[in-house]
Amino acid sequence: MVLQVPVPAIAVPALPAGPTSFEEFLQLDTGELKAEWVEGEVIVLTPLHDAHSAIQTILPGLMWLFVETRRLGIVRTEMTVRLGSTARAPDLLSLSTANRSRLRRSFVDGPPDLIVEIVLPDSIERDRVTKLREYEAAGVQE
Repeated sequence: MVLQVPVPAIAVPALPAGPTSFEEFLQLDTGELKAEWVEGEVIVLTPLHDAHSAIQTILPGLMWLFVETRRLGIVRTEMTVRLGSTARAPDLLSLSTANRSRLRRSFVDGPPDLIVEIVLPDSIERDRVTKLREYEAAGVQE
């Protein structure tokens, strides 16, 4: 006997054709999908892997505990970060108390003090090269 479990379909929202402003990007309802905005283009990212999910379950709590107990600032996961002509959704970020004013309701406007990307084999080029260059150019310290 084979047990078949239905897998719910993820509704893919209609993405705009052509250039999109940052404000339009913020208005998109991407549902369960993770998306980033790069020079006017909306990029839908692949679903999380199990290894990524496991790390992302533990690391934010540890980082939050460290930052909170020392009153250093705030920690957020997968929050959109606007860095000039791009808006990325890093796995984890921290804003110091001095830079907390960059936090908006639905995004961080400017570089956080720390960004953490969980790097897996299919994201090496994007995370260690492309995003790292963007983060450094925008002034992310760590």
